[in-house]
Amino acid sequence: GVGRGRQLRFELLRAIAQRKDRHLLLVTATPHSGNESAFRSLLSLLSEEFTDLPEDLAGPQREGMRRRLARHLVQRRRGDIRNYLAAETSFPERLDAEVHYSLGPEYRTLFDDILAFAREFVGEDGESQRSRRVRYWSALALLRCVSSSPAAAAATLRNRSALEELPEEELDEAGRRTVLDQGEQDDAIAIDLNPGSETSQQPDKTRRKMLEFARRAEAITPEQDHKFMGILQQLKALLREGFSPVVFCRFVEAATYLAKWLSESLPTRV
Repeated sequence: GVGRGRQLRFELLRAIAQRKDRHLLLVTATPHSGNESAFRSLLSLLSEEFTDLPEDLAGPQREGMRRRLARHLVQRRRGDIRNYLAAETSFPERLDAEVHYSLGPEYRTLFDDILAFAREFVGEDGESQRSRRVRYWSALALLRCVSSSPAAAAATLRNRSALEELPEEELDEAGRRTVLDQGEQDDAIAIDLNPGSETSQQPDKTRRKMLEFARRAEAITPEQDHKFMGILQQLKALLREGFSPVVFCRFVEAATYLAKWLSESLPTRV
């Protein structure tokens, strides 16, 4: 199933952690993201006694357990790090900003055409509940990729959907994880609008439409991609100010796309 790879990784970690002669350091930037069950799974790696913790750890009867847990948990916030061990750490202030952009004419036309197609695709009647869920999540995934970059859009349009192979009870979980970035695991599957015979009465026609959209996405140049041009200007400004910026991308195809065109557009020295 969808979570099989995640379960195997956890079993491997647990087997390593149970070795008394092995020291193990687990490092994460987000040890508790609000998912209580995932956090408790991490605690069980520290000690077998933390495997089946009570839901409620409050009260005097649970004080011993809380004390044992406290020996393993340390919370540091930005304020704690700025002045640590009586020394200033020069911890930087976090500055955030939103930069808006508008789609260029070519990109906007492609997006509008794909949006119209997705609405029609999702609205088709005469199919099973499972097929409708496949269409729903596939349409959302496609629109998200189209909003990311031409490269991510083209890859999604050309790839075959792994969603069709999932059991019905796992469809919504996989969709939320992939489209909404929900969940702790990193095994999000690829979803697209390339249906098999079960999910479309006209699979060949749909496939031809997807390939046509893919070719149009691949024909969009960086100059026509206003999002890329905006990122380019932002990076140039940061480089002139002496920063060493790092660009994060949700999709591998978008990262490859940016790497190619940024390397050609940015000077080697600023």
